[in-house]
Amino acid sequence: RELELLNHIFTHVNVASFKNNPEAIIAEMDAFMARNHLTNIGEVKGRLVKNLITTHYPRAIIEVGAYIGYSTLHFASALKSNLLIPTAEKKYIAVEESPLFASIALSLVNLAGLLDLVQVTVGRSPDSLRNLKSQVPRVDVLFLAGNKPLHTDDLKIVEEMGIIGVGSLVVADNVMKAGYRRYVRYVRMGVGQKLLAAEKVRIAEEEGRADVGEWEKGGDPSLVYESGVLRSSIPTGIPDAIEVTMCIGRVDEDE
Repeated sequence: RELELLNHIFTHVNVASFKNNPEAIIAEMDAFMARNHLTNIGEVKGRLVKNLITTHYPRAIIEVGAYIGYSTLHFASALKSNLLIPTAEKKYIAVEESPLFASIALSLVNLAGLLDLVQVTVGRSPDSLRNLKSQVPRVDVLFLAGNKPLHTDDLKIVEEMGIIGVGSLVVADNVMKAGYRRYVRYVRMGVGQKLLAAEKVRIAEEEGRADVGEWEKGGDPSLVYESGVLRSSIPTGIPDAIEVTMCIGRVDEDE
């Protein structure tokens, strides 16, 4: 069905009007995906995140789980429209595990006129993220979609890379689903809780024990987050939400 969507877009009678027009492509994708039961963040949540990006003035955005590029078009167009940031300083990196889906996303990005900003990286998110450190010294917005069980691990990888700092915004989709409980718990933990958990892991590993939960391992426990939920809905009207997390500081372990 994803290839059918791509064919639908490029053979559409109004395909000329899609060129360099992300909004028109998004509207046509909305219609096609609704008819063919393809999932996406949807217009409502897409606008919520787009507004966050517009008011945050980011230079670098990383999207994990780009799928076929629906969210990429939404958010990269918001990045491009910000005239306060020089174009040369803007970067949007979309990570997608499936080579097929990544190629579809890239085709739509090119049609939308966003290829000057967007880089589509193919591969598993842990490997792809680690390979980005030399390209992105700091991430201003991290958008997590796709494989929900990996999101806590993906965030911790980005933390360990040292590219999340004060003012960095992390947005996670579909947080009303059970797979996000671990993630929501992590971003809402206080620094003291995270440091204690990290110490428990250190002691357990020294003693050769394996009785510490995976959620307590890795990451940068010194980062201070302010996190909350924005309630919305998916395209079918079912209630959903996004978790919006801001890094507001760092606490040294000896403080």
